[in-house]
Amino acid sequence: MQQKRIFISFLACLLILLILSGFWFGKKKEKLKVYKIGAILPLTGNVALFGQWHKQGFVIALDRIKKEKILKGKEIKIIYGDSKNLAKEGVTLMNKFISVYKVPVVISAMSGVSKPLIPIADKNDVVLFLIDVTYPRITEESPMVFRHFIQSDREAKALAEYAIETLGIKRFATLYLEDETGLGAKSAFRHEVESHGGTITCEESFAKTGLDFRSQITKILQTTPEAVFVFGYGKSWSIVTKQLIEAGFKGQILANTVMWFPVFRKPLGKGAE
Repeated sequence: MQQKRIFISFLACLLILLILSGFWFGKKKEKLKVYKIGAILPLTGNVALFGQWHKQGFVIALDRIKKEKILKGKEIKIIYGDSKNLAKEGVTLMNKFISVYKVPVVISAMSGVSKPLIPIADKNDVVLFLIDVTYPRITEESPMVFRHFIQSDREAKALAEYAIETLGIKRFATLYLEDETGLGAKSAFRHEVESHGGTITCEESFAKTGLDFRSQITKILQTTPEAVFVFGYGKSWSIVTKQLIEAGFKGQILANTVMWFPVFRKPLGKGAE
């Protein structure tokens, strides 16, 4: 937990300082004493843990900024909004932050929530800073959008290369989260596998709020893959991976960086190995 806090604290410090130096300090005519930032985070719902980690990181970063007098007496006020990891909630919050609070910068987490916010940010000249957003090339959609996180296509590319060149695997199936980030990872993984002479035997999606994925797993196992790429996050990722192990799959399970979090890895028990 301490390592997570250090990482999130560093991330928060970095993104806030980047925004301040690049956006506000360039406006020398500004005489604001309080800088307002909107934060659209999943504070409840299936990945509330991510939102809470980010919020804790912001608190630590703001405390450091204040103690070190980085803003020379001026303050940052973060206005939080709970997206519940739902796109429609994110859009409502984005419009509210712009029309009511007049924020020049919004921080948003999660790909499915953040992608619909880009046209709104672009239309209103609001800087949109993305965290925990892996959707490929999302920052190319607007000059107002910035990101600090790994892209799902780069992650999938590295994993596919390792599986084929190092592990010698040729036949793959994919179980991917049914949202923007999952689609991006699935497409990138397929492209990389096929470009190296491998084969994708089956591709099945799973919902982030789902609990039973046995039908998808049955379809995958019928194609006899040597490895299954399970891409996702949150509770559903843990469930689908556990059910894949329980179904008797003996091949290699390839996972994305969600395996880094003990809270998602723990439900797998010995299967996490």
